[in-house]
Order: sequence, then C-alpha cells, then structure tokens
Amino acid sequence: MHNTFRSRLIYGLSITGGIVIFIMAVVLYLGLDIREKTDVIAQAQGEILSRISQVSDLGKLKGQEKEAQVALLKLNSALPQRDSLFGVSRDLGVFAETRNLAFGSKFGEEVAPKDGKPGFIKVEMNIAGSYDNIIGFLKDIETSSYFINPFSLDLTKQGVGYTGVINSEIFFSN
Repeated sequence: MHNTFRSRLIYGLSITGGIVIFIMAVVLYLGLDIREKTDVIAQAQGEILSRISQVSDLGKLKGQEKEAQVALLKLNSALPQRDSLFGVSRDLGVFAETRNLAFGSKFGEEVAPKDGKPGFIKVEMNIAGSYDNIIGFLKDIETSSYFINPFSLDLTKQGVGYTGVINSEIFFSN
C-alpha cells in the first residue's frame, strides 16, 4: 500500500510538473512571440509617423508654393524688361559724372531667362577717379533701379587717383 501511494504521488507530481513545465514553455514562447510582434508594430508605427510627418510637410510646402509663386511674380515684375536696359550705359554714365569719374562701359555675353530664373547681361565698366568717388559710384549702382551684381573689381593706383574695371551682371526679365 505504501508503494502504491508513493507511485501515485510520483505519478501525480510528474504530471503536475510536466504541466507546469509545459505552461512555462508556452508562456515563454508567447512572451518571445509578443516581443517580436511588438517590435514589428513599433517599427510600423514609426514608419507611419514618419509618413504622416512627410505628408504634413508636403501640405505646408504646397501652401508655401502659392506664396512663393506670388513672390516670384513680384520679383520678376520688379526686374526691368530686357528692352529697357538700353539706357543702362547712359544711367551709369550719369552716376559716374555726378561723382567726377571718367567712365566707359561695354556689354558682353547675354543669358536669356529660363526655368523661372532671370536673364542677365554681362557689363564691363571702366572707371577713373578718386577712391572715395569710386566707392560712392558702387553705392549708387547698388541703390539704382537696376539689379546689378558686380562680381569683380580691379583697382589700380594711378598718380593721385585710381583706375578700375568692374565686371558685373545686370539682371532682367522678358
């Protein structure tokens, strides 16, 4: 009898232990599976948030595109027409004359406007006079109604004054 009780006890404990081990294995497996699925969900959520942010940014850019087009139209309307640039040499000559500078200019290469970018004509200006008057002339150019980009200036001292060459671009629209 004693042996039967012991057998039943061992048998019962073995079954219980097996069930506990089985339940622990299932819980461990489910825990790992849940962790993997959580990582996949977190990655998908990150991608979704990134796409939402991109769509939001795209919406903002679409709104700003309209503002930029209006600003571009204003800018292009502020640029002089190509045909109105024939008076540039005369106007620059007037600036130089008021500053007591000797002045000469010649037009160079012309680049037509395209793809929303303005066109420009290269202009070489030769000047001679005092340093202060040359600097004043450059400021006059800067504040003129023309959009002039002086990209190089070469000054040489000649006695009490200076001579110089100013290479520049004058921007225009069609």
